[in-house]
Amino acid sequence: MASGLGAGIADRARSVRDASSPVKGFFHLVLSITIGIARDQRTRRRAMFLLTLVALAFAFAGVTVFWTVFVHHPLFFAFYWLVCAWITICVMLMAIYDLLSVIRAGRAARRAARRELTGRDD
Repeated sequence: MASGLGAGIADRARSVRDASSPVKGFFHLVLSITIGIARDQRTRRRAMFLLTLVALAFAFAGVTVFWTVFVHHPLFFAFYWLVCAWITICVMLMAIYDLLSVIRAGRAARRAARRELTGRDD
C-alpha cells in the first residue's frame, strides 16, 4: 500500500488501471503522468518553472498582444484569463506540495540522524 502525500492518487490509479474504454485509458495516462511529476522533486520543480513562464507569457500577451481582441470578444477575454488563473493555481498547488514534501524529508532526516547519534528509536 502506498504511503505519503500521493497515497490517495496512487490508489485511484490502481483502480483505473484495468480500464477498457478509451476515456478511462486516457484518464489513467494523465493520472500516471501526474503521479510521476508529483513524486520526483526535480521534475516537479522543472514543471513549476515552465508553468510559471507560461503564466507570465499569458499575462504579458493578454495585456499587450490580445488586448484589441479582448475588447471585441468578452467571452474570449474571460476564457483566456480563466486559463491563465488555472495555470497560476496549478503552480501554487505544486509549490505547496513541494514545500510539504521538503518538510517531510527534513523531519525524516532529523529522525535518522537522531537515531544514528543516540542509537535508539524514538
